[in-house]
Amino acid sequence: MSKLVSNAVCAKRILYEVKCLGDSIKNNITM
Repeated sequence: MSKLVSNAVCAKRILYEVKCLGDSIKNNITM
């Protein structure tokens, strides 16, 4: 069960990093 929770946290962090990466790429394109 705890492994499932840690996997969910890891996935959430990956999604957050991907979103940040996408935002920075968009900012670079608009600039």
